Amino acid sequence: MNVDVTRVIAGILLTLYGLVHLLYFGQSARHFELQPGMIWPDDSWLISKLFGKGGTRMLANIFCILACIVFVIGGAGVFFGQSW
Repeated sequence: MNVDVTRVIAGILLTLYGLVHLLYFGQSARHFELQPGMIWPDDSWLISKLFGKGGTRMLANIFCILACIVFVIGGAGVFFGQSW
């Protein structure tokens, strides 16, 4: 059985990087605070002016979950040696 160690490590790291986005989802959904006093994404200077605080949080939630899904699928693809 030939295992490419670099491919396995890259797949694991991509998957873990995707899962880290769940922490930011928890922060933006106000399930917990990553750091006391951290009000991300409410203090976004551009997005919060366009969408308000609620819209900014919803947009951040969507993009954090989307990033998580894409990186986990990509990491699994690299881990299992998919050609796509």
